[in-house]
Amino acid sequence: MAYFERSTSTLFTGGTVDITVHEVAANGKLRELHKATGGCWGGTTIDKAFLDLLDNIVGQKVMKLFRDENQDDFIDMMRDFEVRKRSIEPRLESKVTFRIPIRLYELYGEMNKGQQLREEVRKNPTLSGKVTLTGDKMRVNPETVKELFTATSDNIAKHIEDIFSNPVANGTSTILMVGGFSESPMLQDAIRKAFPNKIVITPHEAGLAVLKGAVIFGHKSDEIVSRIAKYSYGLKCWSTFDPSKHPRDRMVIENGKQQVRGTFSKLVEVGESVSPDSPSKPRGFLPVGEAYSFTIKLYASPRSDPIFVDEEDCWLVGEVSVDCNDRKGADVSLVFGGTELEVIAVDKRGQRTTAQFNFLN
Repeated sequence: MAYFERSTSTLFTGGTVDITVHEVAANGKLRELHKATGGCWGGTTIDKAFLDLLDNIVGQKVMKLFRDENQDDFIDMMRDFEVRKRSIEPRLESKVTFRIPIRLYELYGEMNKGQQLREEVRKNPTLSGKVTLTGDKMRVNPETVKELFTATSDNIAKHIEDIFSNPVANGTSTILMVGGFSESPMLQDAIRKAFPNKIVITPHEAGLAVLKGAVIFGHKSDEIVSRIAKYSYGLKCWSTFDPSKHPRDRMVIENGKQQVRGTFSKLVEVGESVSPDSPSKPRGFLPVGEAYSFTIKLYASPRSDPIFVDEEDCWLVGEVSVDCNDRKGADVSLVFGGTELEVIAVDKRGQRTTAQFNFLN
């Protein structure tokens, strides 16, 4: 009997977090059990929390003008914060110093009738004892700095907890954290405290782990046995009018038959397991008129059963151009789960023909 270790893999990037559940067999092959889900809880949300703190200090109007008219100073300030935030850890006990451009002080005075920002901060009861301005430096007490991470860490922990409540995650023993933001001591501590019964692993150079994994997968695509579709995928097709699900105003008469155009002909449903060894069910298509080729359009949706491709949450993934050996058309199937989306086209004589993807987006 094969032994499987089940774990969650959590990707922390600059702007988003993607979390999935997978299991690894004794032979090292990986199978995804839960589609990648997450939200905008990456490292940039810590940047936003820092900017919100500055909004509270100087005001939103001053900050907006500073960002619009002094972009070099703003970028330098955020680069300095990027370095500082990587060193913030749970056992921090001393104040943290951030560099604040002098121009921000000047703008505050210009927009507030000459008031001095340092004095206003000192007199502000909500900031007193938390923030001190000296020269071009802002010193912030450790608890206020740690609070910059609280909302983001809580959102991530809550989402992981929601995934653990799914039966597919039963038996999960390990949380694997990869991506640049996963190197944050504050985030690591928050995850360990939220899940004391799980093994939390952050590999060396976690920021490069994703890139290394992509390179390995590109050379050895059979390392991943199957994936879980994050979206539903379907082709734009004509369908027979069905009054139980098609609005009557979408009906057209084509060759004497009641038809609807632009329906979502589903190939893969969100949450479905897909493998590079299992192409989708073939769909037959015919060229138009005297042509020896045809083009079909592939759409995606986060919902399981979209009806039309022009619904609000459907979008065009790309077009597939198929060359036919004759005007009898070809059967088209798609392969999901590999290193790339692949299309297979077979003519009516059973011979494979040329099919090319054009990813318009």
